[in-house]
Amino acid sequence: MEHEEGLKIADLPLVKSIRDLEVLREKYDVEAEYLPDAVPEYYFTAEKVDPSEFREKFGIKQEKFFLFIGRMHRLKGPHILVEALKYISEDIAAVFIGPDGGYLKKTLELGEKLGVRDRVYMLGYVDEKTKIQALDSAIALVLPSIADYVEVYPMAISEAWARERPVIASRIGGIPYRIKHGVNGILVDPSDPKALAEAMLKVARDEELADKMGRNGRKDVFSWREIAARSIQLYGQILES
Repeated sequence: MEHEEGLKIADLPLVKSIRDLEVLREKYDVEAEYLPDAVPEYYFTAEKVDPSEFREKFGIKQEKFFLFIGRMHRLKGPHILVEALKYISEDIAAVFIGPDGGYLKKTLELGEKLGVRDRVYMLGYVDEKTKIQALDSAIALVLPSIADYVEVYPMAISEAWARERPVIASRIGGIPYRIKHGVNGILVDPSDPKALAEAMLKVARDEELADKMGRNGRKDVFSWREIAARSIQLYGQILES
């Protein structure tokens, strides 16, 4: 009831995800404007680094690695990515960026237990420049989250696409509304490390496919300048009506 009352008095319903756009249309018969979050301009303009320089800086021994960006929390699925390494015989690593959300120790212990600890790198919190360099150096971004409500509009996807990197992610929450399977990334079932490993190997072994999906993803990312201009346009229409 509260939602319905709010929609009645709203002059301009705005949503940040395609999922919410569809919910308003199907459940409330309301047409809203899609105004997503964006990324800073420098994500599009920063110069690319030599991946070997990034690997050397952080002591990453493997030539190829996948990147995880997010809190080290169980619901974000870092353990699923570590488990996926067990199914990958090739010397491929997983690099984790983000603060500890209470699951760092257990994730590292799992790596030890599965015998893949030497392919797991925890960088913790890094600045934006380093994050961009990590994206440029990675094969792809991996979002192995296991709960719908932790992924509504993952900004890490936008950051990866801005750098023209593909994304491998769980088929949960708002992710399937952004990732078109095989076009700008790959969707896998959550909590399925074997399926994740298969997707990772597919991208790792086909550089042309990875680059194509990354370029396709770039088409669905906006800068804050673009979103600000769209916001001004929408508010102007309301003021004039």
